[in-house]
Amino acid sequence: MTEKIIALVDGSIYSESVCEHASWISGRTGAPVELIHVLGRREAAEKQDLSGSIRLGARSALLEELAELDAQRAKLVTHRGRAILEDARAIVRAARRPVFVASRAFEPIETVLVAYDGGRSAMKAVDHIARSPLFAGLAITIVTVGSETADVKKGLSDAQALLKAAGIQAETRIIPGQPETELGKLVDQERFGMVVMGAYGHSRIRSLVIGSTTTEMVRSCKVPVVLLR
Repeated sequence: MTEKIIALVDGSIYSESVCEHASWISGRTGAPVELIHVLGRREAAEKQDLSGSIRLGARSALLEELAELDAQRAKLVTHRGRAILEDARAIVRAARRPVFVASRAFEPIETVLVAYDGGRSAMKAVDHIARSPLFAGLAITIVTVGSETADVKKGLSDAQALLKAAGIQAETRIIPGQPETELGKLVDQERFGMVVMGAYGHSRIRSLVIGSTTTEMVRSCKVPVVLLR
């Protein structure tokens, strides 16, 4: 059971979505919400007054320096965005609790895609769904991307049985291809409302969360993603 929901807001266009998703989760689980906004050094620092009586030569030097600072600030805007995404990845790596990555805007969630690769964290994700009231009444589909082998079928069957024991009926699928592309296509084509996956695993799903495509995944996320270690 969820003890508390910590919602991280930064004043961006995502903040409203984060709050609405937190409210939705709280309504389904009964967990309280704590909102956190962290001030960066630039935001917390006092502004300096650069005006005053200065001589012409000093004024010209200062204007050149300020022009250079403006160019640096333009670069910092981009770097700041990348830093925020890197911080998000660090949170996912360090978190012991499920991490909910909100999409740009809130929409009611009715369907859930579970990306399942048979690894320990993937089964932990299924176990979390079985235990959490958040998923009660939602349509669950467990998907493995890859070859249809006996081990893959057994893994999906075990996951389905775990949910059935908790009173949750789930569909299972095996689709060919690569997880990095096929999962996104499936979400778009069938309009799943949320994706749940383990943050670590033994297949290429791992690269979605902690590999080279992590930053792009968080930035371009069209639906909420729940990550579990």
